[in-house]
Amino acid sequence: MSSCTTRRAHPPEAERRQIFAALVEVSLRDGYRLATVETVSRAAGIARTDFERHFRDLEDCFTAYLLEARDEFFKAIGEALLGTSEWREQIRAASYAMLRFWREDEARARMLLIETFSAGPRAQLVKDEGMEVMFDLIDQGRSAMPNPGLLTRATAEAVGGAVFNQMRISLERDELDRGEEIMQQLMYTVVLPYRGTEAALEELSPPPAEAG
Repeated sequence: MSSCTTRRAHPPEAERRQIFAALVEVSLRDGYRLATVETVSRAAGIARTDFERHFRDLEDCFTAYLLEARDEFFKAIGEALLGTSEWREQIRAASYAMLRFWREDEARARMLLIETFSAGPRAQLVKDEGMEVMFDLIDQGRSAMPNPGLLTRATAEAVGGAVFNQMRISLERDELDRGEEIMQQLMYTVVLPYRGTEAALEELSPPPAEAG
């Protein structure tokens, strides 16, 4: 297949989608660490020169994919937060929106939660920037504490990191069907340092109907 034929058959955006789909296919089959521009181009049914019209290298492609997926993730979180005001309510809404997002597209979830760790510094930066947003939301738990100075942002970073790691482990073990139970446990972990044991234990109850 020549690049000229490819350009006639596939408009630029459609070709870009093809490349993303091929990146996911190759990464989940072989692991991103073993993926190459050649294997992704072959899976997409295009020439390397066509790939290079869109991306400088494989990490550039993965970073672009992650940016789009991250934006979709935060759009889902933002929609879930509409109409919420109290911190625990916001954390709960965000947590169950996160679970729905992972379940909606498990391949995308694996790219964000697992394959990202095999990527280079540009992709890591995209992941880290997304984590900072989640840390910000968790850190708002200090605002309603009698003595906010008892905790620092480091608490939110530790808690948020634990949540991320637990979701990654659950995905690696194919346990998303236990998502509601896992969310209750994670909500307990998040709420405990900010609201205490009694409030945290309340999060171990069955998820509210709106959590889905």
